[in-house]
Amino acid sequence: MAAPQSNPRRRTPRPNGSGIPSIWLVVVSAVAAGLLLGLAIGMLGRDGSSDTVGETSATPAATGQPGAPPAVPSDSPPATTEPTTTPPVTPTSDREQRTLALYYLRGGANSDARLFREFRSIQVVDRRPVLAAVTAMFTVRPLDRDYENPWPASSKVLSTSKSGDLVTVNLARSVAGRSASELVSRMAVQQLVYTATAADLSTRRVNILVEGKSLTSLWGHPVAPQPIERSPEADVLAPVWITDPIEGATVGRTVTVKGTADVFEARVSYEVADLDGATVQKGAVQASAGSGTRGDWSKKLTFEPGSYVLRFFYRSADDGSVQGLDTKTIRVR
Repeated sequence: MAAPQSNPRRRTPRPNGSGIPSIWLVVVSAVAAGLLLGLAIGMLGRDGSSDTVGETSATPAATGQPGAPPAVPSDSPPATTEPTTTPPVTPTSDREQRTLALYYLRGGANSDARLFREFRSIQVVDRRPVLAAVTAMFTVRPLDRDYENPWPASSKVLSTSKSGDLVTVNLARSVAGRSASELVSRMAVQQLVYTATAADLSTRRVNILVEGKSLTSLWGHPVAPQPIERSPEADVLAPVWITDPIEGATVGRTVTVKGTADVFEARVSYEVADLDGATVQKGAVQASAGSGTRGDWSKKLTFEPGSYVLRFFYRSADDGSVQGLDTKTIRVR
């Protein structure tokens, strides 16, 4: 049987049923792709970026450069911020002047030996205020000639360190070079504890070492177990303080004398004398608290030009005698 002959005029139908030749589909597809590519390039040009699509930089933009967010100042203080009563620290500085509280003793071997405080400008090195304060306590003479430092003149701080609220003060062996009463020995330890914890207000306890070993006795008397905290103010601080003006100050004819006190019924007495000892004024002032609580007091006084001695104290409830005396010599312009 003969094979069928093909008809050259007959075209086989296309699968999609369209009569458009395949070549036109190719052309249309190419044009569409070109339009899509052009649209994509145009969109990239509009956002100003010259980076290749999909590429990211491994290094973030530096602060202050185009495209980087502005730096936001931190609300948290630096970790080395010192108490607010001291001037700010320059981050690159290792030396600064600070006003630090130094404690001194008055009363010597007497039963009324107690602590007084003076504020002094002290250089702090390497942000170690406790080292600076205790060193100054040993070496800086008090402004008030009635105050004294019971520690030997050769006393020296070897080092200080801090852990939480605990500060360790390592002293040279020379601190042991004297003898004293039990009261003076105990007050000297508290003098150091009060001075150290005032220099760094985040500390509450003090380890006192001598050449790296715990201090167990001082000047022939036992020392409280370490670490040592501040004893109650009523036990160690003088009952009456004059805090302003300071010893030797020059003032105007009217001056407000200020201080603190912990005395019976909060009543502080005063006398003002000239340098010959003659009393020119006297009276009393009421503190804000007393009888076991320390309170503030102030008294405005007016003087003629000259030099005077301010004497503030309280009187014994038993015999009216002068107790807890603090004095300041001033010059009135």
